[in-house]
Amino acid sequence: MRRKWSWIGASIICMSIAGTGVSSLLLNLRAQTTQSMQVSNLERLSSIAAAAKTGDEDALRNLATEVVRSTVGDALPEDALVGPVVAAELAHRRGKQRSIHNTDIQKTINSLADELGAPEYTKSSARQVAQLRLALHMLAPGLISLPDKSNRESMAPMEAATVTLFLIRQKITNPAFQISPGEWDAKHQQSPVPSDSAVTKDKHELRASAPSDRTMELRALGARLKSQKSPTDVLDLLNRSFQRLGFGEAQ
Repeated sequence: MRRKWSWIGASIICMSIAGTGVSSLLLNLRAQTTQSMQVSNLERLSSIAAAAKTGDEDALRNLATEVVRSTVGDALPEDALVGPVVAAELAHRRGKQRSIHNTDIQKTINSLADELGAPEYTKSSARQVAQLRLALHMLAPGLISLPDKSNRESMAPMEAATVTLFLIRQKITNPAFQISPGEWDAKHQQSPVPSDSAVTKDKHELRASAPSDRTMELRALGARLKSQKSPTDVLDLLNRSFQRLGFGEAQ
């Protein structure tokens, strides 16, 4: 019953936030049984997040580590991702780090795409970020919170990092996300509140298939960049991305 009300509450809020249509997005995410970031994995991360609610540094580090491993795996240096996320989350809980907004994530993703010479379909929009956040909350309420009524774009650094990394994962592997920001916004307008029966009916139709041509294109780009970038280049790129995300900025 609690899970059902989480779905209903989140869906109602979806309808009131700039017409965000989350229904089809949620169905797509739930249907990705061939991706490493499955629904069961999100539920596992949600349980791990519950242990980090107290702000214990070791628990936060464990959560950040599991999020990184579940999204980008060993494609990027783990410590270079986990350390800044934990530091920003601890600072935020002490009132020394500002909250992160949807637009911060959007700008970080788009700047990263430009810097890497990635195609337009790897870029994001504020609508896409907001919809993904709400869909992730429906699937893992312990991991991603609902937007605060007084500041609907605000989220803690750990949540922002999770949404960012999950979005990057989807851009690389999920054909549904491999469209330009304009195409996404036009396609994902307000949609009906999802029901359990709709999820059951549609999830098989939306099951992820073999890698798309765009996934193969991005893998080829990744291979080229890996041969061109030194470890220092990668660390500098990550540091710039964290700065764009707003990590290290005071309240």
